[in-house]
Amino acid sequence: MKQLLVIFAHLLVTALFVFLSLVQMRGDGFWLLLICYWTVVIAFWLRGSRLVALPLVGGVALLACHVAGYKLFGSPTVTDSRPLLKHPYTLASIAAPNILIATDGSRHIVRGISFYPEIATMSAEEQIATIDPRREPLRFEASDESPSGYVGEGRILYWCGNTWFPRPLPRSLPSHEIEDVAKILRLVTLQAPQSENAK
Repeated sequence: MKQLLVIFAHLLVTALFVFLSLVQMRGDGFWLLLICYWTVVIAFWLRGSRLVALPLVGGVALLACHVAGYKLFGSPTVTDSRPLLKHPYTLASIAAPNILIATDGSRHIVRGISFYPEIATMSAEEQIATIDPRREPLRFEASDESPSGYVGEGRILYWCGNTWFPRPLPRSLPSHEIEDVAKILRLVTLQAPQSENAK
């Protein structure tokens, strides 16, 4: 009976750590505490045995992999995967109804979208911040295969550091991927339905 109570207590502590890790979402603290907790518990169970080193080595290995960025859980380790485009333009500002103005002064009409009228009243810095909270200007280039006529480097959003998919081992995650420009702008609700006059 006493052993069952001990096991139940350990499971309760584990459940608490897992719950707090999920609530904390992007934090790693409770997950790291859980690794340390079970390392100590298993080492205590195996005390006096030749196997006592196994949980210690395993716990240290998990912590080392976590610090190195190969995480089973926790905040994502993201590596800047740019540049992805061969001949990109850099966005300087936006003009109504559906025009991207590059830093070289060129103007690019994006098919299938129409910006909210309020976008024209914003400064160029505010427009860039609306598209990307990190205030990194969008890089884009023409593409005949893209519905909007352009593709860009879209930021990938991750909710945690679990990196098992689509590969079998944890890894560092790419920061950007090539996406249709209209999709990149739609993710930040910057566009409205295309009007009949917008071309």
